[in-house]
Amino acid sequence: MKKSILIYTLIISAWTLFINKAQAQDNDAQRTILVINAVVDQEHKAELKEYLSQMMKIFKEHGGEPLGRYKTIEKISGSQVPEMIALISFENSNVVKTLLNSAEYKNLSELRKRVFSDLKIVLCSNLN
Repeated sequence: MKKSILIYTLIISAWTLFINKAQAQDNDAQRTILVINAVVDQEHKAELKEYLSQMMKIFKEHGGEPLGRYKTIEKISGSQVPEMIALISFENSNVVKTLLNSAEYKNLSELRKRVFSDLKIVLCSNLN
């Protein structure tokens, strides 16, 4: 009887470890959404198209899939709202972090500073 309880306990423990590992892998594999909120610097607005063209190329090279680019049409509430919002899907957050640390992304830093008076970038995942 004690052996069967021990075996049963070992089976339950192994199953629990398996489930926990599978859930951790699912979380690692969960797609990550890069959300960009931006306010364009009107003085450098002419450079925006070139910047966006280069960034979309960088996103694509890192497996980014555009979900949408939007412009604000009306402020409902809040003290400051973005003029532009972009959503790009990536395999996981590590891919995005690699992109943000890449030479291609860093080489655009001066242009990015000129083009945007405010730029907020966040990583998101599904809310479970």
